[in-house]
Amino acid sequence: MTEKPLSKSNEKLALSDPARWSWGTRIFAGIAKMCWRAPLAVVLLCTLTAALCCAYTYYYLEFDSNRSNLIKRSPELQAKQDRYTEEFPDGEDIVVIAEGGSAEENKAYVNDLAARLRAEPQIFSFVFEKIDASFLRRYALHYLDVPELKRIADGLGENRDMLAALGQSSSIIDCAPLLANRAFGKISDEELKLILPVINSMLEQLQNCISTRGRNFTYKSPWQTSIMGNDPAASEQMAALMQEEDFALYSTLADGKIYVVLLRPTYSEGVPHPICIERAVVRLKAIMKDIALQHVHVIPRLTGELILDYDEGQTSSEDSTLSAIISVILVTAIFMWAFRELYRPMMAVYSLAIGVGWTMAFATVAVGHLNLLTVTCTTILIGLGIDYGIHFIYRYEEERSEGLEPLAAMTETLARAGQENFTGAFSTALAFGVLNLTDFTGIAELGTIAGGGILLCYAANVLVLPAFLFWYETWGDNTNRVGLSSFAWLSNWEGQWLKHPQLLLVLFLLFTIWCGMSACRVRYDYNLLNLQSQDLDSVKAELYLMESSDHSLLYGISLVKNAAEAKKLMAAYEKLPTVANTECAALIVPEDYERKRPYLESCAALASSLPLPAEWQPYSGSMIQKLLRLEKLMTSSSGDIEDSLNRILYSSDPEVAAQGRLLQKHIDDITVRLESMLPGPIGDSITAFDRCFFADLRTMVTFLKAQAFAPKLAFADMPPALRERELGRHGLIQVRVFPKENVWERSAQERFVHDLESVDPQVVGMPVLTYYDSQVLREANEQAGMYALIAIWILLFIYFRNAKLALLALMPKVVGVLWMVGIMGACGVDFNSANFLALPMILGIGLVFGIHVVHRVLEEGEAGIFAHSTGPAIALAALTTMAGFGTLMLASYRGIADLGFVMTVGVGTNLISSAVLLPVFIKWLRQMHVSLGGRHE
Repeated sequence: MTEKPLSKSNEKLALSDPARWSWGTRIFAGIAKMCWRAPLAVVLLCTLTAALCCAYTYYYLEFDSNRSNLIKRSPELQAKQDRYTEEFPDGEDIVVIAEGGSAEENKAYVNDLAARLRAEPQIFSFVFEKIDASFLRRYALHYLDVPELKRIADGLGENRDMLAALGQSSSIIDCAPLLANRAFGKISDEELKLILPVINSMLEQLQNCISTRGRNFTYKSPWQTSIMGNDPAASEQMAALMQEEDFALYSTLADGKIYVVLLRPTYSEGVPHPICIERAVVRLKAIMKDIALQHVHVIPRLTGELILDYDEGQTSSEDSTLSAIISVILVTAIFMWAFRELYRPMMAVYSLAIGVGWTMAFATVAVGHLNLLTVTCTTILIGLGIDYGIHFIYRYEEERSEGLEPLAAMTETLARAGQENFTGAFSTALAFGVLNLTDFTGIAELGTIAGGGILLCYAANVLVLPAFLFWYETWGDNTNRVGLSSFAWLSNWEGQWLKHPQLLLVLFLLFTIWCGMSACRVRYDYNLLNLQSQDLDSVKAELYLMESSDHSLLYGISLVKNAAEAKKLMAAYEKLPTVANTECAALIVPEDYERKRPYLESCAALASSLPLPAEWQPYSGSMIQKLLRLEKLMTSSSGDIEDSLNRILYSSDPEVAAQGRLLQKHIDDITVRLESMLPGPIGDSITAFDRCFFADLRTMVTFLKAQAFAPKLAFADMPPALRERELGRHGLIQVRVFPKENVWERSAQERFVHDLESVDPQVVGMPVLTYYDSQVLREANEQAGMYALIAIWILLFIYFRNAKLALLALMPKVVGVLWMVGIMGACGVDFNSANFLALPMILGIGLVFGIHVVHRVLEEGEAGIFAHSTGPAIALAALTTMAGFGTLMLASYRGIADLGFVMTVGVGTNLISSAVLLPVFIKWLRQMHVSLGGRHE
C-alpha cells in the first residue's frame, strides 16, 4: 500500500508539532506507519508466530489438578507434611466402595475387581481389599493378655492327661470314666476353675446333640471358649484361625455393610503423575463397568482424594473449554450486532486469538502448566482482550467519520485510545501481577499468566488490528459507519439524566446504602466440597460415606514408632469429643512379648507332648455295650464321684460352686433325656456328637502344636499388601483419626484440627492441610485485593498526575465493588476459595472504563460520553466482557460457575458506575463549581 498525502481534514494531527510528541505517541505513530505500509506482512508474521506458539503449547503445556500444588505453606506445616510424604510418598488412594448386595455378593465383587486390577500392574499398584490373616494362626496366643495366657498354660498342664486320653479315644463313652474321675478327683479349687468350664461346655454340647437326636445340630467348640473367654467376636475369629483354610479380613465400613477396595496408580518413571492418574482412572472405570454386569445387586461407587482431584480437574477443564468456545461466539455475535457487519468484528476476534496463542506459549514458558484456577485464563482473556479491539475500532471509526485519512485516523486512534488502553491494560496486568506477592501459588500463577496475557492481547490488537483495518480500507465498504449510530438512543437518554444530576446521585446513594446492608449477609464458605459439581459420582460417594458410616476421606494422620505408642496415642484421641474412632494397623503386633514368652514356651512344650488325635472314625464296638456304659456313667451316685461332686457343690469358692451346680444340671438333664429315648436315636446322637467333638479336638491340638513362641511377631512380618500401605520407608506407622462431625464444614473442621493438635502437634492429613490452606487462600486474596488497590491508585496518580482526577477514575471501581458484593448478598451467593479471586481481579478489570470517561470529559469538556465513541466503546466492551465471564456460569463445577457469576455482576456494576454514575457525578461537581483541571476549565 502506497502512503497517501494528508489532506486539510487532517489538521487534528497534521497541524500539531511532531517534535512535541511524547515518546509514547512516537511509538504508536511508528506502529501505525508500519501497519500502513505492510499490513499483510504484519498479519502473516503475527499469525505464524501464534501458530508456532500453539504448537509449542500443545506439546509442552501440562495440567496439574493436584490442589496441594496450589499452596505455598508455612515452613512449620510444610515440614509436617514433608515428614509424612518422606514415609509415604504415594500415600493417596483411589477408593472403590461396594454395597447394596449381601455380604457374599459384595465379597465376590471386590474379589473380582481386585483380581482384575492386579492383572494390570503397569496401571494399578497397592491393590488392597482384604488381609490374608491365616499367617496369624501361628501367633494367635500372642494376642492374649498375660493372665489369660497363664490360664491356658495352667489349663494345658492340669488337663494334659485328659487331653492325652481324649486324643486316644474316638467316643465320649470311651473316655467318660477318665473325665469323671479327673473332674471329681482330689484337685484344688483353682484347678477346678480351669477344668469345670470345659467339661460343662462338653456336656452342654452333648445335651444339645441328644435333644436334637443329632439332626441339625450346631456344634460349639469348648476349646475356643476356654482359650478366648466369653467374647463372641474373639471366639469367632479364633474359630476361623483354627481352620485349615485361608482366613481373610475384608476392608469394610458401616458394620460390614460397605466393602472397600483401595488402590493407587502405578507411577512410571519419566511419565508425569497426572498422566498416570488419568490412565488409571479411565481404565478403572472401564473395568468397573465391565464387572458390574456380573454383580447386578452390588452398587459400586468411586471416590477418594485422587478421584475428587481428577474429577475436579476434568470438570473444570471441560467447563473452561466450553466456556471459551461459547464466549468467542457470544463476543463475536455482540460485536457483529453493534457494527451490523461481519468483517471488522472478525478482525478484532482474530487479533485476540493471536494474543491468546501468544499467551499460551508464555504460560508454558513462565509456569509450565495450568491448574484449577489458571484453566479459566482463556475465558478471562477473551472477555477482557476484546475490549481493546472495541475501543480501537470505535475510535478509528470516529476519526474517519470526522474526515481524517486512514493513516492519520489510526495515528490519532493509537495516540489517544491506544495510550488510554495501554494504561488500562497495564493497570489490569498490574492487578493480576500483584497476585504474585501472595503466599498462594495457584493465585500467583494466575497473576503471571493473566497479567502477561492481558499485555500480549493488547499488543496483538495494537499490531494486528490496525493492519487489518488498513487492509480493509482497500477492499471493504468504507461507508458503513453504524458503530456509533447504533448507540444513539443511549446518547439521548444520557442527555436526559444529565439534566438532573442531583436526583440521580440521590438514587445511586440509596442503592449504595442498600448494597452495603446486603453485603453484610455475605460470608466466606470454606467447604471445598461445595465447589464441586454435586452430580459427580465421587462427590456423591463421599457424601454417602459420611452419612452411612463414621469414615470420611478427611481424617487426621499421626505417625508412631510402634504399637505401644500407637495405643497410647489412640486412647488420647478417643477421649476427644470431635473424634469418632481411630485405626492403626500396628495394633496387629501383639504387646508384652517378653512377659508372655514364658507362658508361650510352656504352651508350646505342653502342646508338643500331646498326641495328635487320629481322624475320627465311627464307633466300632457294640452299641448295646456303649449305651450301658453311658447309662452307668450318668446314673452313678456312689464312691469318690459322689463325694467329689458334693465337695464341688458346697465349695467355699462361689465360682466353683456355680460350675458344680451347672454340672449337676447337665448330668440330670442328660439322664432324663436318655431314659425317654430308644437305643437307635441315642446311638445317632452320640455318633453325631463324637464326630464333631473329636474333629474339633484334632483341630485344637493341631492349632496348639503350630503356635510359635519365638521369634517375636513384628510389623515387618505382616502381609505385603498391609505392610507396604501402613509401614513407612523409615519404619513409622500411620494412626488414622476419623472425625465425628462433617469436617468439610469450617466450624467442625476447626474444632477437629485443634483437638488433634492438642494431642499430637505433628498431626497431618486432609483436614489439617485443608484448614490451613483455605485460610492461606483467603488471606492471599485479601492481600491481593489490597495490593491491587494500592498499585492501581499509584498508577492512576502517575497517569493523571493529579490526585483529584485519579480519585475520580478510581471512584466507579470502588463503588462498583460495593454494589457487586451487595448483589451477591441479595442473591444468596457467598464468597468461597474460587470466587473470592474475583476481588483482586475486578479491581483491575474495567478500570480503563473510568480512565476513558475522565480522559474524554477532559478532552471534550462535556460530561456526556455516548455522543462520541467512548460511551459506545465502554458499553460494548463491558457487554462482551460480561458475555465472556457469563459463560462460566454454565459450568457444572460450582467454583467456576460462582466465579463467573461474581465477575459478570462485577463488570456490570462497574459499567453502570463508570458510564452513568461517574458522568453524573462530574456534572454535579461542575455545577458546584469544583475545578477538575483540563483544557476546558
